[in-house]
Amino acid sequence: MKRLIIILIIALLSVQFADAQRKKSTMFDDSRDAFGWQEGEFYIGPVLGAGWWGAIIGADGEFAITDKKWMAFGAGGTIAYHTGYSSNYGSWYDLNKGWQEYSIHYFPITIQAFASWHLFPHKKFDVFARLGFGYNIWMTTTTGNAPLGWSDWAHSSGFGINEQVGIRWYLSKTFALRAVVGDPITLGVGCDFIIGD
Repeated sequence: MKRLIIILIIALLSVQFADAQRKKSTMFDDSRDAFGWQEGEFYIGPVLGAGWWGAIIGADGEFAITDKKWMAFGAGGTIAYHTGYSSNYGSWYDLNKGWQEYSIHYFPITIQAFASWHLFPHKKFDVFARLGFGYNIWMTTTTGNAPLGWSDWAHSSGFGINEQVGIRWYLSKTFALRAVVGDPITLGVGCDFIIGD
């Protein structure tokens, strides 16, 4: 009986200690920092980064739909220009001009709509995950003498699913820094101007 009472006392003290530590936590408590993800606000700003198709410059916008703990969701979009890459297609033979050389430079423009989930919406450091639906518009420039039909050729990749994770660091109620990793921006950094209440 004594052993049972001691075990119950230790268990009770452990629960009390764990609850006290949870309340002290700066990340998992219910308190709000002076600024953070707020329902009804709009976040817009530039993004710079790198991806599969070279360096990236673009713009990112996001609207805060809800800011409830564990249920903080947003929706937005990204448009990004990729510097692209070049492919040297070597030579081809023209009956009138002889051997000709040419290369094609490919550079896509990505347009993406996404939904986001924010883990710590009321904190200065807000971790988020995004699931996007994107479309790449491929543009090209041709150098040299390409075969007939290849000049100014462009194509689109069609639609695709993109995933990203990131963090937003709130410096004030109207300004934040942002970093993302994933697709179509492998690594990107930027800032957000916050518009709202």
